Amino acid sequence: MNEIQTLIRLATRRLTLARFLETLAGGAVVGLAALLLWALATKAVPLLVTPWWVPAAIVAAVVTIIAIARALGPGRDRVSVAIAIDQRLGLDDRLSTAVQIADRDDPFAIAAIADAASAAGRPDASRRVARAFQPSAPRGWWVSPMLLLFVVGVWTLVPQVDLFADDPDADDVVLAETNRQVESEVEELIAIIDENEMLATEMEGTLDELVNGTDDPSSLEDPQTPDEVRREAIRQVTALQDRLREILEGEDARMDATLRESLAELKNEGSGDADADELAEALAKGDFKQAKEAFERLSERMESGDMSPAEAEALKDALEDLARQL
Repeated sequence: MNEIQTLIRLATRRLTLARFLETLAGGAVVGLAALLLWALATKAVPLLVTPWWVPAAIVAAVVTIIAIARALGPGRDRVSVAIAIDQRLGLDDRLSTAVQIADRDDPFAIAAIADAASAAGRPDASRRVARAFQPSAPRGWWVSPMLLLFVVGVWTLVPQVDLFADDPDADDVVLAETNRQVESEVEELIAIIDENEMLATEMEGTLDELVNGTDDPSSLEDPQTPDEVRREAIRQVTALQDRLREILEGEDARMDATLRESLAELKNEGSGDADADELAEALAKGDFKQAKEAFERLSERMESGDMSPAEAEALKDALEDLARQL
């Protein structure tokens, strides 16, 4: 009987593995179908969006546990396995008969068991059983890869929408377009002002207020319609234009323009000192910022005492000439 029991255990293991793979394939189809529905739902309802690995891990764990439980659960008994071996190996019910009369000791039972044991003890018996009960691909196994491809495609390619979001009405669309136009016009005006150093300095606070007002819609006196947005923008731009006119037509602006015209007549013959030459050129161009930087460098050099007498004399002559012209 040992030979018979060995074949039955081998066939039982193979049948258990086949049942596990069959259950796993079927569960994978159901699980991937559920994942596909979940992916479609998350693309339509943003509140349902979760990291992809969370539902994937849940589905994989559930399917695997069910497959293991079914494979290891109650299955075929020894007699049914022996019948399956007889059928697949063509043993004419020898093993199944021996298993059913194993507890008998009459001459017929002894002869039947001996005959079955002889058939089971053949050298190639285990190899034939292993080949006959080799697990094959479950039916419909190709459905799982197709569903997986659909799930990945929906998750990566389908855009996110919100089916339950309020549809924007015509006023909302016009309001958004009006805001965009207002911001574009204000940005162009700010860029023009920034190109003029004097205007940029004089209107620094005004520009900050204007930029903050366009960036924060709540600052526009709570506008509710495109007309209100447009009127508020016109009010701000008009105030900005008034401030520009005040600066450009004021006494300081006229003095600045006259000063720049006069400085343009400065002549720089070249003193041999880079900082002194840069100071003269910056004044001639009306670039007071660059002139200030050059003058500060000259001051630091003179205070450090690193200049030679010849360099100091040349610098003195250059500055005296520049002073006469000024």
